[in-house]
Amino acid sequence: AEGATCPPGNTLAYKFDTPIEVTLRRVYSEWAGLVQDLGLGAVSFEQARLRLREDVEAASAIAARNLQRLAAVVEDAKIVFQDAISRASESGSTLLAAAGDLQRNRDTVFEVLPRSSKGCRQAAEELALCRNNVLTAVQANGQVLVTTQRLLRPAHKAVAKVLLECQRAIESSQEQWRREGELLRLAKARGWLFADVAEDL
Repeated sequence: AEGATCPPGNTLAYKFDTPIEVTLRRVYSEWAGLVQDLGLGAVSFEQARLRLREDVEAASAIAARNLQRLAAVVEDAKIVFQDAISRASESGSTLLAAAGDLQRNRDTVFEVLPRSSKGCRQAAEELALCRNNVLTAVQANGQVLVTTQRLLRPAHKAVAKVLLECQRAIESSQEQWRREGELLRLAKARGWLFADVAEDL
C-alpha cells in the first residue's frame, strides 16, 4: 500500500514522505488488512474510524462486564472462605481443648499417684477417656480440613477462570485503544485530520 506496508508476520509499519515517528509491532491480520485498505483507498478514514470506534466500545463493554462478574465471584468465594475458616477454627479449638484436658489429667495423675490398685485403674480409665477424646478431635479436625479443601477448590477455580477472562478482555480493550491511536496518527500524517483535531480526538 502507498501509505502502509505490512511485512510477513503481520508486522505493521508506516512509510511516509515526511519524517514522522515510526513504531513497529506485531498485529492481528484484520488490523493490518484495514490499514492496507485505508492506504489503498478501499475504505475511507471515517469508515475505518467508525468501525474501530465500535470495536473499542464493544471491547470496553466486555471488559466492564467481566470485571463485574469478577467482583461477584470474588464475593461468593469470600463467603465460602469465611465459612471454611470458621469451621477450621472451631475444629481446631475443640482439638486444643481435648489435648489440654489430657495434659492436665496426666499432670494430676503424676502429682498425686493413687495408692491403691483401684485408684490406679480409675486414673488409667480417665486418661484413656481423655486420649480417646483427643483422637476423636484429631479425626474430626482432619475431616474438616479435607472438607474445607473440597469446598474451596471450586471457588478458587471460578475466581481464576473469571480473572483470566478479565485479563483477556482488558488486553483486547487495550489493543483496540492502541489501534485507534495509530489510526489517528496515520490520519494526522496523511492530512486527513488537522493536527489540533487529531490531538483532541
